[in-house]
Amino acid sequence: MRILQAYINRVAYELTTIIIPLVPLTYLAHILGPNGVGIIAWSLTSVELFVMLFLHPLSLLGQLTLSNQRQDLPAQIQTFGNILFLRLIMTLITVGLFFWYYQSSAGWFIRDYAHELQLASGLIIAGFLDISWLYQGTGRRTNVVLQSSFSKIFLFLFVLLFVKTSTDIDAYIILVVIIQILTNLLMWFRIPNAFWQKIRLRPQRYLRRWVPMMLSVAGLQLFYVIGRLLLPLYPLDFELWVGYLDSAIKLLSVGTVIVISIGLTTLPKFFHLANHGKFDDMLNHMNNVLENVTAFGMALMFGTLGMASGLTQWFLGVEYLRVGQLMMALSPVLVLVGWSTVLGGQYLRVAGKNTLVTLSMLAGLATMLVFGVLLVPNHAGFGAVVAIDLAQLVIVIMQAFFARQVLSWHLFFKISWQYLLAGAVMWLAVFIIGYRQIPAPFISFMQLVIGTIVYVGIIWALRSPLINDAKQILREYSRFYRRNGFLK
Repeated sequence: MRILQAYINRVAYELTTIIIPLVPLTYLAHILGPNGVGIIAWSLTSVELFVMLFLHPLSLLGQLTLSNQRQDLPAQIQTFGNILFLRLIMTLITVGLFFWYYQSSAGWFIRDYAHELQLASGLIIAGFLDISWLYQGTGRRTNVVLQSSFSKIFLFLFVLLFVKTSTDIDAYIILVVIIQILTNLLMWFRIPNAFWQKIRLRPQRYLRRWVPMMLSVAGLQLFYVIGRLLLPLYPLDFELWVGYLDSAIKLLSVGTVIVISIGLTTLPKFFHLANHGKFDDMLNHMNNVLENVTAFGMALMFGTLGMASGLTQWFLGVEYLRVGQLMMALSPVLVLVGWSTVLGGQYLRVAGKNTLVTLSMLAGLATMLVFGVLLVPNHAGFGAVVAIDLAQLVIVIMQAFFARQVLSWHLFFKISWQYLLAGAVMWLAVFIIGYRQIPAPFISFMQLVIGTIVYVGIIWALRSPLINDAKQILREYSRFYRRNGFLK
């Protein structure tokens, strides 16, 4: 029950940061059009790549280090000061590299959107000011949740005030930069006074761990960023395709969070079993989590295949039909990233095989780049999506090979075919409901409800172990509420 509560808390936090931006997404889609959305997405993503590669690894390093020093305040103080110093140095390096990128690419497509790129460069400063890693590492996640939620709410309110025509692209980028800088800056006033004590700078101790952390960033989010940035290879109207792909990724991220959170919230139990030498229990736990991510991943994948086309047309507009098609092509990621989170993020890392995880991620990154360069010039956004799918597939295949000694292939395929069958039947039901219907919220709602009923009904009929787990959870909650007098 504790794992379920952790999962619900994590999903609630992650969905808050994803769903809130979906509200202004539909507004911007209608006001700016696919071309305007694409210009904004390309400009912001260009800067995001630099922040992701140079500042995010240090944030992750700081968060993990502080989390392991929960009972040692002096050590936390030294970690905070040294990570902050390194982030300042990396920010200066990032600014220099970004300036070089801007100057060396000025003769290419950047010349058309140089002004937007200059405005978006302020996100580098916002990235430096982001100290959410301090609060997450010290267990004060509420501050991060509030900061993230308020920044997105304020952005939406100011967008309604200042973004009213298709020419307000610059205004939106300025709002994004200013609000991120201000909301990140406000978090500095909540830093405990104890963290400003005298700090002994020993950055080399942390810098050695920065490179492995940077390599670990080579995951799905980085593939999404690269996918957008490869689209200028398409000779015609690349801005439209950037807008389509950006919208597809944002909508699909809701499902991605649900699947990935299963693996992340069960990770502490995995570590606990490994540290106490309970190898058999650890393997059973891994198989259970694999089944959970497969069940949710298959449902979300087939649900996306059946609903995406109609959903995007009423949510964003009929001119965004390509968004639904891209979501359908990208839907296998919902299953693959779940498997990768368990195989690589849990078993291989707990087994001390971080090098193998990094190797699989780099192989996926290489696959993404090669197929992206080959496919995007002729197939635009669909080429980028296929490259992302193939990258995730390569990662899963390699990680499954590395974990072959403990992975029960018989059980894995038994689990997969059950949920594959349930998902296929669910897709058929969802497709029939939406067939020849005018896209509308009510149609999507009916598809969601009936699709869920069909999927659960089939896995119930197939006597999936997941149903027994659900019954056990309900019984535990029932006992808990009866014990505490909530149920008479």
